[in-house]
This record gives sequence, C-alpha cells and structure tokens, in this order.
Amino acid sequence: MLGGLARRVAFAEAARSRGAHLLVVDSGDLLFEKKEGVDPQRARLKAEILARAYKKMGADAINVGDLDLTHGIDFLEKQAREGLPLVSANLADSSSGKLLFPPYRVKQMGSLRIALIGLMGPEMSPQAQKGAGEKLTVLDPWVAARKILEELRGKADVVVVLSDMGMARDQRLAKEVEGIQFILGGHDGRFVSSAEQQGGSWLLQSYSKGMYVGSLRLRLEEPGRPIWDEGRASRLEQELAKLEGRIDAHRKAQQRGPNPSVERSLKQLEEQRIRLKQELEEARNKRDKGNRFSWRLEPLDPSLPEDQEVTRWIQEAGIQAD
Repeated sequence: MLGGLARRVAFAEAARSRGAHLLVVDSGDLLFEKKEGVDPQRARLKAEILARAYKKMGADAINVGDLDLTHGIDFLEKQAREGLPLVSANLADSSSGKLLFPPYRVKQMGSLRIALIGLMGPEMSPQAQKGAGEKLTVLDPWVAARKILEELRGKADVVVVLSDMGMARDQRLAKEVEGIQFILGGHDGRFVSSAEQQGGSWLLQSYSKGMYVGSLRLRLEEPGRPIWDEGRASRLEQELAKLEGRIDAHRKAQQRGPNPSVERSLKQLEEQRIRLKQELEEARNKRDKGNRFSWRLEPLDPSLPEDQEVTRWIQEAGIQAD
C-alpha cells in the first residue's frame, strides 16, 4: 500500500514539471485496506501518510470509497478540512440527508472544463458499516449521478466519474446514465489494460494497492462529440496478426487432404478477418483526428525515482512499506 507511494508522488511531480496539464485523482478505497486484525493505530498512521502524500501531489479529487469509512467519518472530515479533496455524490448524513462532501469538482485545464464526480456503491462492506455507524446513508448512485449531470449541464466539457462501485455497476451506470465520458473504477482491483466502451462512456480500471498509475491522455478538439480510443487500432492489428496465423495453419491442414471441419473453420476465420480489417480501417481513420484518448497502466517498479520527503515520512513513522 505504501510501497509505491513515494514513486507515485515523484511520477506526478515529474509529469507536472514537464508542463503537462495534469489531473491527479483516485477512485476510492485509498486510505484503508480490507484486512482483518490490523492494528488500528498503525492503520490510521498509514492513512495519514497517504493523505499527506496526495496533498503534496496536488490531488484534484479523491472519491470516498466504502473502505475509507473504516475509521469513521470524523477521520475523513478532518482530512478534508486539512485540504484532502474528497468528493462523494451519494454519501449523506442519515438524519438530514445532506451530502457530507462536495459531489464533484470542476477543473479548468487549458480551455477545457473537466468535472470529477465521486460515487460509492449502494452497499458498504461490514468493516465500513462498523466505522460509519448509523450516522451515514448511501444514496442510490444512479439517481445521484443523474441529478449531478443535470446540475453540470453547460458547466463541463468532459464528465469523469470516480467510481467505487465495481465493474458490473460501472457498466450499468454507463448504460443507464447518459453524459458520462469516462468512468474510472478501482473497487474490484482488476488489471484492465484497455478501455471498455459502453454507450458513450469509456470504462477504465487501474488495479490495486497503488502498484500502477493509470495514465489517461486526452485530446479534445470538438467538445460534445464522441471520443475515440487511440489504442484500438494497435490492438486490432495484433488481433489480426494472430488471426492470420490461425488461417495459415488451417490452410496447411487443408493441403494434407479434404476435411469438412477444417474447411468450415477456415471459412469462419476468413469472414472474421474481413470484419477485423473493416474495424481496423475505421480505427486507423479515427486515430489521428478528432476527440481521442490513450490509456496506459504505468508500473511503479522499484527502478523509478522516489520522492525523498515522502520516503522520509514513511521511515520516521516506523512503517514498513508494503
């Protein structure tokens, strides 16, 4: 959890030093882990270091995940008062129904306005329920998303949801709620190297425990128009190359003598090749023009530089990087 933290801070600071328009976000479950028998004092100390490091990075929005409630809402509210940019569009006070944190933040990046919305799944884990007590309620995330998107109408060029709901619910959100360009999820801890499209939304995940940085590069030339994945053409090229190998193997098998099963399979593969070539041509035409993005998972391996100040914080706290 803390093993790559100093490298993550150095990575962000290096990107910012190159003059890039940079947004630093987190999809939730940043501060605490889903572990049994963890010493509470040690867990809080680690969470404080994480919060401190993300403030040093200049984080723009951090979604409140259910695990972040493990040590109670008071801890999170204290971090927010000290500058941690927590967001949640569906975490509310049980008695008043009032949201506990801002539902979103709108960041100006050059000429673009990017809205960052936080959403938590409708159910909390047992440890989150214990930490939250009866003070908190989780509002329906789909209703909350529609409400916020209506509020953002005309105020943002790109809408990004930071989701702690899991992939299946992210897919449902993309299908049922229009107006979201990107859903950045992390609750499942999946390794997802390429974007998945659902309707007008792109779904992305960046694995668990901070082992990777999910790097989303966006170029928007025509706000309001669809956004294309630059990496799709490369993936289709690789898929087509594998398919050509299979076709070649089937043709060699066909030369050894008549075989109806091989002939049927070869015909299906050749039809698939025609479809792939059409998709590849379309992807190539879109790759270098219009609205587009690229997505990459950057491994935070030990060879990368570390932020020495963050390293010192971890050492002084006496916490072994894990």
